[in-house]
Amino acid sequence: MLTEPVTQIDGTTKLLAIIGDPIAQAKTPGMINPILASGKFGPGIVLVPMQVAGSRLSGVVQGLRGIVNFRGAVVTCRTSAICSHCLTR
Repeated sequence: MLTEPVTQIDGTTKLLAIIGDPIAQAKTPGMINPILASGKFGPGIVLVPMQVAGSRLSGVVQGLRGIVNFRGAVVTCRTSAICSHCLTR
């Protein structure tokens, strides 16, 4: 059985993002956070939606690379074409 999503967020919380514009309609965090809360992928992981305009995407991705507890992102289809040049493995 799934547990409630992480409610205690601190400096050790691992961050995942779903990036898009618009992003308010995204259902992914609501579906994924309960799975992450189950601990199947380790403790203290959350997926947060981030609305990022295409013109700012490159700078945001560059900034995310500097966040130590940032683990990765899902990029919406509309945004992925703009973002493809700034992604690394």
